[in-house]
Amino acid sequence: MTDNRDDMLVKRFFYENRIEIADNGFSRRVMRSLPERAARLNRIWTMVCFIIGVIFLILTDAFKFVAGCLKGLFNDFMTTDFVYHNPLVPVAAIIIFIVVGGFMFFMLENRKSVL
Repeated sequence: MTDNRDDMLVKRFFYENRIEIADNGFSRRVMRSLPERAARLNRIWTMVCFIIGVIFLILTDAFKFVAGCLKGLFNDFMTTDFVYHNPLVPVAAIIIFIVVGGFMFFMLENRKSVL
């Protein structure tokens, strides 16, 4: 019982004696002064890995294999009974992809505006 009362007294004390410090754009200046080298290196590394992956797929003729797998997956998906019983399943999947993609794009744009 006294612990609860003590906690309430401490909370009330800190609430009543709270001091607000003006930001005056300090947070924005700090975020702008952070080095962008790491972000730049991350983008370069991602692009290098992507290019190496595409070159690997071209050299090993894997595009035909991937296209065949996707075609087989699509055919299996379209012949499954639940699609014919409920046509909202593919529509819901497309909507989910659009919403998630839009959210990721929005978050990326917000991250760029903060920096």
